[in-house]
Amino acid sequence: MNENNDNRLLLIITDGLGFNPTTSEKIIIKVWDNLSSIEKNQLLGLYKKNNLDQSLYLAPLYPVSSEIFNENHNLGYMITNIEKIIKIRSKIPILLLKKINEKIYSISEEYKYVPWAANCNNLAEIRNNNHSIPTKASGIWVGYEDIKPTVQGNSETGHQQIGNLTLANQIPLEISESIKNKSFYENTNLNSCINKAVQNNTKINFSFLLSGTNGSNGRVHSAWNHLEAFLKLVFIEHKLPPEKIQMQAILDGRDSGNFASIKNSDEEEGFLYILKSLLDKYQAIKSLCWIVGRSSAMDRDFREEAAYSDFLHLTGKKYHAAKSFSDVVSFIESQHLSGTNDQSIPPISILRDDKKAPIIDTNDSFINLNFRSDRQRIKTAWLSDSKKYLFNEAKSRGKNWRADWLEHGLNLNICTLAEYDPYFEKESRVKVAYKTNPHEDNLLYQWKNLTQNKTYALIGESVKSAHVGFFIRGRREDVKDKIEFRKIIPSHSVSEGVKSDTDFYLFPEMRNKEITKEVLNLINSTDHNLIICNLASTDMIGHCLPEKYEEAKLAYRSVEKSICSMVEVAKINNIPIIITSDHGNIEDHDSSHSANEILTTIILNKKTKLSHFPARLYDIGPTILEIFGIKNPTKNKLNRDKKFLGKSIIEFT
Repeated sequence: MNENNDNRLLLIITDGLGFNPTTSEKIIIKVWDNLSSIEKNQLLGLYKKNNLDQSLYLAPLYPVSSEIFNENHNLGYMITNIEKIIKIRSKIPILLLKKINEKIYSISEEYKYVPWAANCNNLAEIRNNNHSIPTKASGIWVGYEDIKPTVQGNSETGHQQIGNLTLANQIPLEISESIKNKSFYENTNLNSCINKAVQNNTKINFSFLLSGTNGSNGRVHSAWNHLEAFLKLVFIEHKLPPEKIQMQAILDGRDSGNFASIKNSDEEEGFLYILKSLLDKYQAIKSLCWIVGRSSAMDRDFREEAAYSDFLHLTGKKYHAAKSFSDVVSFIESQHLSGTNDQSIPPISILRDDKKAPIIDTNDSFINLNFRSDRQRIKTAWLSDSKKYLFNEAKSRGKNWRADWLEHGLNLNICTLAEYDPYFEKESRVKVAYKTNPHEDNLLYQWKNLTQNKTYALIGESVKSAHVGFFIRGRREDVKDKIEFRKIIPSHSVSEGVKSDTDFYLFPEMRNKEITKEVLNLINSTDHNLIICNLASTDMIGHCLPEKYEEAKLAYRSVEKSICSMVEVAKINNIPIIITSDHGNIEDHDSSHSANEILTTIILNKKTKLSHFPARLYDIGPTILEIFGIKNPTKNKLNRDKKFLGKSIIEFT
């Protein structure tokens, strides 16, 4: 490989691909215990000869050397010892190394640890042969509150941080701060929507995803303290009776445990029971009207079947009838026993005193209490009768809507907690409680001025289209300048058996092959300076764990295959490469995201060294500028805490 092409760079983002240091250490300890005394002495002899720190005696066994280091180690310690570890690994006898690898594979199967059980040695080799550094991808490092347990990472904020040059603060942090300082209760648009219902003598309907009582059980789309504050607003501040409030409780089972509606954890009861306790505080259990899994109520790939199901549920046309809260619990428990997890629970309606199903009525108010945008757009569109928006978005994903059910004439007064798409406020009279302002320090937003009209390309598939669009652009829907090429490949659809996100296990590779083909074509036949692609399978199939463990391994191998193909062709063309991820997921044997770190790998054909440790996702943008030889405009930004300013992960020597 000749010297790098300074005018081009490939950024590969693998969704949901983290590593779990606790699980990996357990596996490696067991591997060590399975070695004979002769084999252990061979290794210890190599360690002594190379002056390896005694506390790192397990390190040379790790498939990826850098994964053993954490924030308790400083940069110099990590660099010095990684060099020793790589040297030691190169001198381990072939038969012994083979035995170690086989043990890692077999013991990883016992622990159901996908990253190692998938046996992706080629990806490990790429990691080990280049700068690879643990990278913060959760909690305060992605713009959330500083709480314990740490708020898990997710795709929305992960892609925002990757695209930013400084930490991009998140809307839920702003909302939580407003609750603390009491300004939440004075929010103009929230109160206006509530007052409209009071004036019209109509109902206030609201939707909330049951998750996020703490940082480890959701908080990706919703936060429990936001629900608590809203109930205080309607029941205490406005003194409204429970019969005027109607709640759609959406079950998670994706960012929290599969069955967390009933059984959350050993420390905490199920979300439905926590909700009941909260509503009982206001003697408002009758405000709970609709319960449904998120697959139909929070679809983001513009599947008409999902939106139509949501419409039928809220308008009282299709549902499982329940007489009481205990009736709801019994039905959900029976669904769990039959293998249906929370995200796929069918629509349930709790009948009113007149034995009729609750419905949204003409001129009602509707408040959406979920803060993340991508999964609230379809609901907001059909509620506001935004047919044009639905048609355009569906068509861009290769779908054609029938939509003969859309002209419902409900004429709702709608307020959303956060801004889902500027279209709704501009064209559909939807009010927004907390505006989602674009990030000024976004790399792609500043790209034209920073690079003198260099072009960039974004490649992904439709189920994750916002990630290589709205999110990575710093919360911007469109680009006015002709410097962006964007290709979104339609994800597998209903006609192929994928009725919701829970069905993607049917195609564990998802569209990785097609995305890879498009990237290779862009490398070979265009002169786009920055190519960014998004491989989604490790996240989407990770959400199908623990049931779809074998499929998760296939998803991981598919990502490895795509990365290897892209790296090979990029290297032939002397193009630098950065491989990173948006958050952790597939490394834990459950359906939810994690607070684990991810790995960032930088492949360059120039002499460089790591500049700091650990890395943060908002260091990716400054690293891209460093490789292009462009000065980081936010390097000395005075209005930010220094630790929240992005810094290049590498520096040239």
